[in-house]
Amino acid sequence: MQQLIGLMKHVLANGRQRGDRTGTGTLSVFGTRMEFDLAEGLPLDTTRRIFWRGIVEETLWFMRGSTDARELQEKGVKIWDEWAATKEMVETADNIDIARVRLVSNITVPPDFDDWTWESITEWFGKAQLDVNDFLYVTEGEIGPLYGKQARAWPTEFGSIDQVKDVLASLRENPTDRRMCISHWNVEQLPLRNHTIEENVMEGRMSLAPCHAFYQFYAEEMTTWERLRHVGRHYHTQYVEAHDAMFREQLAAANVPTHILSCQLYQRSTDVCCGLPFNIASYSLVTMMFAHILNMVPGKFIHISGDTHIYSDHIENAKIQVEREPRKLPRLVINTKGREVTDPAMFTPEDFTLEGYFPDEPLNYKVSK
Repeated sequence: MQQLIGLMKHVLANGRQRGDRTGTGTLSVFGTRMEFDLAEGLPLDTTRRIFWRGIVEETLWFMRGSTDARELQEKGVKIWDEWAATKEMVETADNIDIARVRLVSNITVPPDFDDWTWESITEWFGKAQLDVNDFLYVTEGEIGPLYGKQARAWPTEFGSIDQVKDVLASLRENPTDRRMCISHWNVEQLPLRNHTIEENVMEGRMSLAPCHAFYQFYAEEMTTWERLRHVGRHYHTQYVEAHDAMFREQLAAANVPTHILSCQLYQRSTDVCCGLPFNIASYSLVTMMFAHILNMVPGKFIHISGDTHIYSDHIENAKIQVEREPRKLPRLVINTKGREVTDPAMFTPEDFTLEGYFPDEPLNYKVSK
């Protein structure tokens, strides 16, 4: 993870003081790039311990298309709690779809319903033999139409678009396609700047503007020599070229991958200390998941960042971290145990085994809301 340490040093040395949405203040630079070769291992920060299980659970949560933070909370992952609708937020008459209540109920809705307490409302629903939770606009735990929603069900007037499914189809049918992109930046559903997190969620918008906004896949065909090396067969290049047809036939019979899959992410806002290690590992995991589904070889993960910053209250720990020596990267083994996995939503946490992760001591960075 020398790339990450180098970036942290760059921001500490060259970043300019800037105000920000949270009021904390940052050291910031604009426009950075890092590249990771996934053949060298999973780029999971080794200069401090990173919550790997949380990365896996969150990534699978995105790939399922979920925006309900309770699914993560149930697994002990609380990274979205600050941006999720609370019990107090949703328990109000304004959050009930009265028009739909009237459609399914023969009981007339009282004219002063909006003034009732939540206790009275739930009592009324009970008498009507209805579950109030079935009629809420926003349920507890909702974060708004963020990453999972946009990737798996981008809303349009003609129905939703599953970007993940479309990209997988393109990679299968036409690996050289230049449109294998997934966007989270849906302008129509971005949070309004003059609204609180709570107001945006309750009004059906994102609780937070997507930081990792856009990513693109790139598949490149492997040479016969590269495919042979991938399965541990080493020959001189000239010998392979002379017997190319024979080797291709053998490799095809053994179902050896024909393509290398890489991914590039554009992140418009990057919290270097707290969020970036998660983002690098998460999208490297996504790349490896897609490669596993498509029988491709994971290639590179490239991270491009716009506003690249270290929060003011992270600086002291960042100075400690950059003095640490990065250790050998761990290896990620994906084993779906004989199951045919055709979609990333089909993976389970048990499909991933992290080997050889021996990080340095933890450093605690507070999340800025």
